[in-house]
Amino acid sequence: MQAAQEVDPFYSTLERYYKEKLPIESLMKFIKGTLNDSERRELAVILTTRSVDPEKRKEVFSRPHVCRTAEDLRLLFTKVWGTHVYNAPTRLEIGAVYTKTPTKGELTKLEVDNKDLIFDIDLTDYDRFRHCCQGKKICRRCWEYMKIGADITKKAMEEFFDFKHMLLVFSGRRGIHVWVSDFEARLFTAQERGAVVRLLSYERDGNKPATTLPIAIREYALNKCRAAFEENVFEGLGLLRKFNGGVDSEDGRTDARLDWTLRERVLELAGAIAGKENSERITKSLPELPKCRDDSREAAFELAARLGMPIETHQGMKGRQPDALLDLKQFDRLCLALFFPRLDEQVTRHPMHLLKAPFLVHPGTSNVCTPIPDLESFKLDEAVNLMDLVTGETDGRDSDTVECAQAKFDEAVQYFAGYVEELARAAV
Repeated sequence: MQAAQEVDPFYSTLERYYKEKLPIESLMKFIKGTLNDSERRELAVILTTRSVDPEKRKEVFSRPHVCRTAEDLRLLFTKVWGTHVYNAPTRLEIGAVYTKTPTKGELTKLEVDNKDLIFDIDLTDYDRFRHCCQGKKICRRCWEYMKIGADITKKAMEEFFDFKHMLLVFSGRRGIHVWVSDFEARLFTAQERGAVVRLLSYERDGNKPATTLPIAIREYALNKCRAAFEENVFEGLGLLRKFNGGVDSEDGRTDARLDWTLRERVLELAGAIAGKENSERITKSLPELPKCRDDSREAAFELAARLGMPIETHQGMKGRQPDALLDLKQFDRLCLALFFPRLDEQVTRHPMHLLKAPFLVHPGTSNVCTPIPDLESFKLDEAVNLMDLVTGETDGRDSDTVECAQAKFDEAVQYFAGYVEELARAAV
């Protein structure tokens, strides 16, 4: 009985959130999807064992569950699961639609009928290439990797497959989930899903440029990656300086952009990466430019080491067609190697893989996994926090923060409601 009386602020607040805030009706429509079928769709509930010591808490999976109505779904979030676990689930995960209603003990024997095409883009897969943060740390520059990865993936689905029903959802910490719910996408086989991931993959083994990059999205992807490289890498490494002998700011970063051409800046960095001998050959073809600072040059070498990718010299590019699909320019290769989406094929391909439902709460950050109405305007430091949203007014939190959390949450709920209505209209 002792365990049943334990109170944890996070889980008690989570219970309130499920009862007062969670958009159950819209979430149920999302589960039904474009096939309007929830009776054969697997859901899984993840609970947490009760313990005063958070380090001793463990996750308990309860699957499969099937919800036919919004009331059934509401019960999953409000029922008493037992004295050994907290009643508020830490996750509701959505799985595939099977050929018949999934039941315990038979799940592995059933065949998958259909499933959303999903992509999980996580900053962990970019740790080798980030120069600003590592591990769980994340900043504005880090988030650009996620935004560009999700944007290119979504654009590829639109342009290459003509898919229209796509939802981007903040993972709650440092990632984005992409849900593609078009009828045709749901019917993709495991092999076809794997082929889509490989289609969107970029070779990064050093000497081989991209060989599978779809022409339909190549220019769009390159423009996004070029802009991100210029802002994140050049500024982050302090390689942009005033042209006419300008003075750097006190923190060692530039306070104005050079008016060099982009090509000249790229070759300067390429020279720093390639080494002194190659750098001298490269810069012979350029007008006289101020030298990179030593610390910037060392940072460039570090970047090259993380890439594991030798950069070809300018002379080595002679005779190539710069716009040829298989012969991307050295700068383009570098940009794509850094910022192109990194997708886990098994997450997308495996038919029994589960993915966290929208509007659940990340237990590590207390952030709500809200759908993203506009990727460009989404800011990580404005992510909706559970405590701000539910108990902010009574806890004496900053009123502006509380109001911002409520406004962002309301915007996400309204956007999600419109999205699931589109799914309902497209249902077959």
